[in-house]
Amino acid sequence: MSTDANTFSGTGVATIDNDGEWPCEFVIAERIDYVQSSGAVKPDTDWTFTDDAGHFHAFAERPGGEELPTLNEERVPVPCDGSCGDTCNGEGYTITRWTCRICGQQIEPAYIPDARARTMGVPIPLGTTAEVTVISTQPLATLGSRDREVSIRIRHSEGELFGTGFIRPVRMSGGGQGGVRVESLMTCRFLNERLTD
Repeated sequence: MSTDANTFSGTGVATIDNDGEWPCEFVIAERIDYVQSSGAVKPDTDWTFTDDAGHFHAFAERPGGEELPTLNEERVPVPCDGSCGDTCNGEGYTITRWTCRICGQQIEPAYIPDARARTMGVPIPLGTTAEVTVISTQPLATLGSRDREVSIRIRHSEGELFGTGFIRPVRMSGGGQGGVRVESLMTCRFLNERLTD
């Protein structure tokens, strides 16, 4: 198993709880694990089957749909027969039984080895983290604290992000001609692109 991160970062102007505008830097990282499986299989795209009643079955494209739309899937518990060497502690295992949605005939869809999943692995999203560094001339902790969630909106060159999170000051410098510079770090629960046309 290996882990990668897709990262999107940039600069923009932040507004917190609809109050003020401050320059900011943001980083959004999505962690992805690649899981390998020596027994991984995938649908055999050449497989089709016509049952005894004349009902046609095949794998379907899956975006938002079912892989086997003409079949019912049933999880069937199988008692332990001892062949596992007692690794299941007598619990047995579960098999999947496929039947035609119309006539109920049992059908065995065909699967083939998934070479990519067995070697490189399959990407599994683990979650997204987002951090925003807000640069201001005053501590922003007065707007929020670790205990109070605040709203953030960022306008940047490619669009607009929004989300919620907790903000705390991390570095303060200045005085003299440049005035005070405060860097506050906001750890976001989420930071998403605003939907536009």
